[in-house]
Amino acid sequence: MDASTSIKTGIATIAAVVVAGIVIWLNQGGQDVVLNFFQRAKVDVRSASRASAGSVFLAGEKLRIILTNVKPEKVFWVFNEKEVREGNVEVEHAFPYDAAAGRGIKRFHRVDAFYKQGGSYQVVTSQIETDNIDFAAFLRTGESLQLSASPVLKASGITWNLENASLSTLDDGKFQVRLQFPLKRTASSANVTADIQQAAVSNALGAPGNTRWADLQKDTFLSLQFWNKITGERLTMLRSVASAQ
Repeated sequence: MDASTSIKTGIATIAAVVVAGIVIWLNQGGQDVVLNFFQRAKVDVRSASRASAGSVFLAGEKLRIILTNVKPEKVFWVFNEKEVREGNVEVEHAFPYDAAAGRGIKRFHRVDAFYKQGGSYQVVTSQIETDNIDFAAFLRTGESLQLSASPVLKASGITWNLENASLSTLDDGKFQVRLQFPLKRTASSANVTADIQQAAVSNALGAPGNTRWADLQKDTFLSLQFWNKITGERLTMLRSVASAQ
């Protein structure tokens, strides 16, 4: 074998070793480093029900908030620098109506996603815009849980009709429906109403029947689903049980 052939063989061997090393590195997590180099992590926000929502949402609207372009081991979500929630790359959230700001005012909400990769944490920050609208829905407690809600919601020139109502809990970053309200209309009231015994509420929420209502409120939400007669779209609105009373 002459010198030229030996050099070519040596180069081919080194190249094969380098390629094998790169493949091993990629399979052991190096692909995330490459991905992050070309695609930075960002927070993506979508309406959980309205395809036409665009980038401006409604106060109280159920949102899907997603950390994209990364595969973190863990994510801590911080909303408006106050509410901290541990979760995964996707969580659901609703920014409540701000009575101090006034109806129809645009509000901007800060979202921080702290995610762990390897041995350190990174953070991505985003702003979410909402139209500060309110909707009429109230709960009264006693021997039973009583709901009174307007059958119509008007927002941004669109009329939404109440379709159903439920109690939902926030579990692992997602809203889970636990109990449907049996809605009814009466001639004596312009609102839609419903009445459920507290024992049924406790059972649906996985609590003993004699649990105090005040102890059932944590991470429990009133969920209202509306629909648009013209487009057929659905809109899911959420309000914490504590603020609905």
